[in-house]
Amino acid sequence: MSKYVVTFALLLGAHLLPQVQQPVVVRGDEVERQWREQQELGELYKRAAASRFVVVGTVMKDIAVAERGKHPSMDGDVAGILHLVKIEEILCRRQDFIGSIAESSLKTPDTVHLFVPLQPLVEHGQVNKERLTAGDRYLLFLVEPDQQQQRLWTSLFELDAQTIYYRGEELARGVVPLVKPTDANPNPQQPLVLQKITQLCQAMHPSNRDEKVTALNRLVSSQDPILRKEARNALRALENSQK
Repeated sequence: MSKYVVTFALLLGAHLLPQVQQPVVVRGDEVERQWREQQELGELYKRAAASRFVVVGTVMKDIAVAERGKHPSMDGDVAGILHLVKIEEILCRRQDFIGSIAESSLKTPDTVHLFVPLQPLVEHGQVNKERLTAGDRYLLFLVEPDQQQQRLWTSLFELDAQTIYYRGEELARGVVPLVKPTDANPNPQQPLVLQKITQLCQAMHPSNRDEKVTALNRLVSSQDPILRKEARNALRALENSQK
């Protein structure tokens, strides 16, 4: 009898083995893509509110910057990289998040200067600095360092004291590569964050508080969990600002 039991068990096991779900193997590049997307989509309201501008733009030129009195070369003396970014569209301004908009703030700059110093290697606990390439298109959360930092840069490096220099919000997190349109594909699929931040910014645009609240409540009622969360954060911030 035991012989038949063993035989039956072996046959049953052979039958069930193909039905056992095999573990899903996730490729390294897919893990990186998912992580990057999670970073891009996280804390949209907080990041936009912390930015001077949220823009879409193309890097027109990369310039190696030396310490003042020196000249950068392939062998060294490069203290930082200056990226000249041509602005295509401003999605958000800081004034959208703090109330009334001054007339001067409505002026759209044609170009912004994003400066990335090479030292220190770690800034504000962040290891990954901004990486941009001339000719490429980006969504940028731009932070304007305070005047003390601007003066320090222009005293240490070959930079113009009359120019405002920007950084990415949380450095690399403030730089999102976009897909450039081509003749063959004039409307390429873009990272999800571009659509989300555009909708959130549009809701924040009205200078009238009631209109802003109405627009944000539309997002709260949407089917998009990310927009619902970020709109609630925006409404909570508006309520707190009135206290």
